[in-house]
Amino acid sequence: RFLRAAQLYRMMRDGGVGLFESPTGTGKSLSVICTALRFLRDARSDSDANAKPGAGGDCADDEPDWMKHHAKDTLRAQLLAER
Repeated sequence: RFLRAAQLYRMMRDGGVGLFESPTGTGKSLSVICTALRFLRDARSDSDANAKPGAGGDCADDEPDWMKHHAKDTLRAQLLAER
């Protein structure tokens, strides 16, 4: 039985752990990546819709620390290059 995006999405939404198996060459990696990106996009849309007006609204606050550090390092390198 092939990996089904709906099952994977439901597992992510419900906060569960899933074990999915599919034969070689059936697009498992692409299915997981696309489904995860869709789930994250939907989750962000839901949280934006439920956000209270004036509650901070800085979208960088919900980014992972490694992304914040990378953005800061990139900006620092660009500023140094402009000198």
